Order: sequence, then C-alpha cells, then structure tokens
Amino acid sequence: MVDINITQTAKGSFASADLGSTDKLLKRIRKELGNLKTKAPSVLRSAINKAAVQTKKNLISDAKSTYAVASSSQDSSKSTTPVASTSKTFTLYRASTQNLTARLKTNGPMNELGRFKVSPRIPANIPGLKRPKFYKAQVRKDSGGLHPLNQYKNKPFWVSFRSGHQALVVRSLTKTMRDGKTPALEKLLGPSNAHIYGRKEVAEKMTKTYNAELDKAISEAVKKTLASAQSKGK
Repeated sequence: MVDINITQTAKGSFASADLGSTDKLLKRIRKELGNLKTKAPSVLRSAINKAAVQTKKNLISDAKSTYAVASSSQDSSKSTTPVASTSKTFTLYRASTQNLTARLKTNGPMNELGRFKVSPRIPANIPGLKRPKFYKAQVRKDSGGLHPLNQYKNKPFWVSFRSGHQALVVRSLTKTMRDGKTPALEKLLGPSNAHIYGRKEVAEKMTKTYNAELDKAISEAVKKTLASAQSKGK
C-alpha cells in the first residue's frame, strides 16, 4: 500500500492514509504518461513525498489551532515544543522508487506544562516580585481560558533555573534535594506529542487530507513530466 504512518514511541503507529495499492496508482500514472510510462515509479515517488511534506504542515497547523502553546519567545526550553517548526517536530522518511512509502515520525516524553499558556510567567524566585495566589494555565484553546492551578497540595510556581530555562514546578511530596531535607522541584507536565498527534480526530482528518494531497500531487507530477519531455523534444 502507498501510505503515510504517523508513529509515536509511546503508542506505535496510529494512522495510515492511502489512495489504493501501489499497482493501482502505478497503473493510473502509466496510462496518463503514455509513452513515458517507464517513469511512473519516479512520478509516484515524487508525488508521495510532496503529499507527505504538506501533510506534515497540516498536522502542525491543526495542533496550533487546537492547543494554547506558548510562543517561541516565551518558551525558554531548548527541546522541541509540540507545535514547533515541522522540521523539528517530525522526522520525514521519504519514499523511494524501491519503497513507495513515506513515513512521518514524532516522539518524545510528555511536554512541560510551561510550553503551553501560563500566567503570569513571572519567576517566584526573583527577589521583590510578588507571587500570585495561584498561577494559571491553559492547554487546549477550547478549555474555556486560563484555569487556576489550585488542585495541588503544594502550590505550583514559575521558576527560573541557573541555566536560564524557566518552568512551572511544584515542591515534591516524596523527593528531596541533595541535602536530603529540601523538597525537590518537580516540573508540571502537559500532553505528549503522542497524545497531541495521536488523537482519533487528527488521524481521521490527516487521512482525508493526505488522500486529497496525494491525488493532487500525482496529477501535478504527471503534468510536469509530460511538459518536460515535450520541451526536450522541440
């Protein structure tokens, strides 16, 4: 099958999209190419990769419209944010004429809650700055706005580490610092990439989008091949 598998280390492959078997697609392309039918595998390879790149962009766009992610200027983490640039969020394994399958892969642990919308983003460990009664956070845009983080026994707070990295943390109830007495800081976490891109509705939307993108890419690749041959023949 000609497909795109979006895979997660935590969940495995959650979706594949296809327009039919490789033979079916090659037969269609050979018919449209006529005397240039031997170029069919190359045309299909090009179309699959183009559709994969566009699908990658569509997945990022979908995440941006669904999740309240901090802007790049707010997120001090050097790690990949859930909706960062497509080149960082996904790895694209391109199709070849020998293997007409493209694969998009994303993985990683749960994202820090600080990579989503948090207010105020004021470190509590800076002298002279007043800590709010409750810090607030929002993960999904449809969740009704910012919500106070008041469900923890120890109040969460925004902290700035020596490295420059900032995060939303809470004092641990079970772990301590190296001195064996001071409660350790535990970062609060949000959904992982596996959750963000592995949702059923995303998989279904991706499948539909990829089908349309591949169909369009095949038509464009065939047209380009025929035009190139005609130009050389003049």
